Amino acid sequence: MNGTGTLPDPLPEPLPGRQSDQRSDQRSDRQPELLPAPRAAALCRRRLRTELRLLREDAGLTGRQVAEAMGWSVAKVSRLERAEGRLRDAEVSAVCALYHVPGDRAAVLAECAARTRTPQWWQAREYHRLLPPGADDQLGLEAAASEIALYDPEAVPELLRTEEYSAAVAALPGWSGWPPGEPSAARVRTLVAAGNRRRAVVDRPDAPPRLRVVLTEAVLHQAFGDREVLRGQLRRLVELARRPGVELRVLPFSRAAVPGLGGPFAVFGFADGSSPVVVREQLTGVQLLDDQPSVGRYRTAVGMLLARAAGPTASLALISSVAGVRSW
Repeated sequence: MNGTGTLPDPLPEPLPGRQSDQRSDQRSDRQPELLPAPRAAALCRRRLRTELRLLREDAGLTGRQVAEAMGWSVAKVSRLERAEGRLRDAEVSAVCALYHVPGDRAAVLAECAARTRTPQWWQAREYHRLLPPGADDQLGLEAAASEIALYDPEAVPELLRTEEYSAAVAALPGWSGWPPGEPSAARVRTLVAAGNRRRAVVDRPDAPPRLRVVLTEAVLHQAFGDREVLRGQLRRLVELARRPGVELRVLPFSRAAVPGLGGPFAVFGFADGSSPVVVREQLTGVQLLDDQPSVGRYRTAVGMLLARAAGPTASLALISSVAGVRSW
């Protein structure tokens, strides 16, 4: 144990993230280290959710007392602390003044509020109406991550898909968009366009995230669409596996049974010191876990999966063999 109550990091090179916001060090003020406002809107929302409630509690005030002092409703105070909706930097500055927050910290939080209002592509109506609950935070954190660990026993994750594979998945009856519906041509086109925009994160020339990916061997044989779609997807995996900063491993059939993981998940790490986040895509929407004991368990799972899977060279050879391409 490292003294903060978190699990030891099992990964060869740990996902970045500070431990100071775990609030397990029992400091009297409980305030995290003062860092600049993150560039990404999603990380700014996380910062506000983490700090505004703690600042209020450290000031010895209830939500109702804050509402009375500000002339707001209790619901408005709650929305502000959850960083929901359109956040105004003036409102954040006002509660910081009420809490007697030092000026440098109040300025950073106000800047965070301003940055949450930066428009994001997934908030456009054509995408937002088809995305599941929780997707706003998921896509924002995905775009901001400097390292992404992915595990999927069922399909190639969206970030690694070809356009044709993405279209074949989107065209599955009952699984197209949110809420799940019949795969009209318009829905499929919109979902594929959204997938293309997500995949731009992986292909960006300027500091793409480091990827650690574990797939089961079954995924290499699971055909979405026809055989040519699958073959094209496997060739894409071969191309990605050869990139620097990408570690792609396959769990062979002989080792693929991994009970208790509950399906696919992702772990996002961030270079700015923000603590890592786990994302799980479920039938009812996207679930985000950022309490550090839960994140620690998933980071441990990533390390166990990497150790259990075939090595990068053997995995590349296996994918190449199924795809019918050379691995060298």
